[in-house]
Amino acid sequence: MMLATFGFLTPVTMGIVLVTALVIFGPGKLPELGK
Repeated sequence: MMLATFGFLTPVTMGIVLVTALVIFGPGKLPELGK
């Protein structure tokens, strides 16, 4: 189901990926988003 969702990157999917990246790597790994 998730693999099918990632077949087309919608704004919602991008948001989910963004939040997931923040949770996994932390805000310090993404300085451009921390501003």
